[in-house]
Amino acid sequence: MEVIARTKERFPANPLDDLQFKGLQQAIQSLNSEQLAWASGYLAGLVALQPMGNEAANESPALTILYATQGGKGPGRYNLQLGGDGKGLRLNRLFRKNLTENELLKIIDELFHLYAEKKLTDEGFGDFSVRYGLVKPVINPAEDYHDTP
Repeated sequence: MEVIARTKERFPANPLDDLQFKGLQQAIQSLNSEQLAWASGYLAGLVALQPMGNEAANESPALTILYATQGGKGPGRYNLQLGGDGKGLRLNRLFRKNLTENELLKIIDELFHLYAEKKLTDEGFGDFSVRYGLVKPVINPAEDYHDTP
C-alpha cells in the first residue's frame, strides 16, 4: 500500500516543525499498512513512557490502554489485541476478532474487572494478559504474531 503524502497545512494541529514533518514523511513513505500500524503502536508506547506535566521523571502514570482496531470484516466490526508490554519489547496478539461495538465494550468491561481483581502489584495489563493466559506472548513475531485464538 502506498502512503499518500500529505502536506503540513492539512494537519493544522501538527506540533512538528517543517524539517521534522518532512523527515517523518520520508521515514514512512515506503511502509505498508501492517508496518504503519506497528509504527503507530511503537510511537504510542514511547509516548506512554514519557512523564506528563508535573509528574516526577521516574514516576509512571497509572494508565492502561487496550488496543482495538476497526479491522473486522466490515464497518463497525473490531479486533481486540492484548499482551503488549507498553515498552515496545513484546507485541500484542489477537484476542478476539470481528466484534460488534457492544461485544467489544462488554469484553473490555469484563477484562478490566478481572484485571482489577487478579493483577499483581505494579503489573501492567499486557503482562497480566500473558500471565493470566488470556493470550500467549509473541516470542517470535515472524512466526507466531498471526496465531489466532
